[in-house]
Amino acid sequence: MENGQTTTFVMHYGDLNLEIFPAGSPTAVPVDSRIIEDQKSEYMVLAMDEYGALHFRVTELANCSIWHTRFYIEKRIKLRVTADKLCTFLWVAWKNTLRYSINKAPEQQIIGDYYNLCHLPNIEWEINFRKPGEHETFNVLFTNPEMDEWKNMYNSTALTVFLDNIQKGKLTFLNPFHRRLTTEMRHIVSDLIRGPVTPVNRRDYYENKVTDLIFQVLRDMIKSETAPDKFSGSNTLLNPLEIERIYQIRDTIIKHPENAYSLNELKQTAGMNKTKLEAGFKQLFGTTVFGLIQEQRMQMALSLLQKNYSVKEVAAKTGYKNSSNFTQAFTRYFGYPPSRAARE
Repeated sequence: MENGQTTTFVMHYGDLNLEIFPAGSPTAVPVDSRIIEDQKSEYMVLAMDEYGALHFRVTELANCSIWHTRFYIEKRIKLRVTADKLCTFLWVAWKNTLRYSINKAPEQQIIGDYYNLCHLPNIEWEINFRKPGEHETFNVLFTNPEMDEWKNMYNSTALTVFLDNIQKGKLTFLNPFHRRLTTEMRHIVSDLIRGPVTPVNRRDYYENKVTDLIFQVLRDMIKSETAPDKFSGSNTLLNPLEIERIYQIRDTIIKHPENAYSLNELKQTAGMNKTKLEAGFKQLFGTTVFGLIQEQRMQMALSLLQKNYSVKEVAAKTGYKNSSNFTQAFTRYFGYPPSRAARE
């Protein structure tokens, strides 16, 4: 793509095609783009008129490319990414929740600070931005995944299934549910976004960091396989109606995390006892009922704080009875107080 090129439908970047649609419109918006190449990487800015802007930084390595993307959204849009190629990539929602669908499947979401390792035989990816705000993602796209090396790192049933599905050309995820970044992963991703701060071989720096990141991803997967969990759900059999009801409960929580929920009320809605509800929730979504409530409340709180709502207002809007309880919960979840989030 040339500097300053304007397209009314599709923007091509390498093997990827990007289209940007206003909410509810079948017609893509014009995109003004400019590419800046520096010693670090290739940096691209997409200006979408009144809809906002997208900033991409792409660092090409021998067997992968690193994509750091910031989305500055002014109005509701849908971003469509397509490519007729195999793609194995690590996807990190670095800032705020993203709603997406793959190959026209039902919409899902990845919460900020969560990740997954994915393989798509061909890409048809849509991300829906339903309100103004800033989002940030970090991706590593593997052009030639060193699968044997991954196998040698750890012996894992989930990894074996994931790699077998790649060989068969199937759409697959390493983890059935997106997982939260560990502290080690956050440090590595931060280092990759920032780049080396001392004079070093840049390619070696990035490649070593990516190797460390994959190591941590596989290590986290092994821990999830071996950790004892009273709600593992391994012996829980759910019929289609029960699964549908549990999904309805999840959707209600995501839509209204500020509401007061009790397991007694939710079990009646689901038509099952509390133990089966919790086990089914863990089996389907990889978290407990109240784990999801907390995640959704914290993401909602972070978004409100970044919009300059006071701590007291955010506490009330996210279902907490007082600011003290909210501050304790927020600090325990993110590792820093809400006053810091409001300043950033």
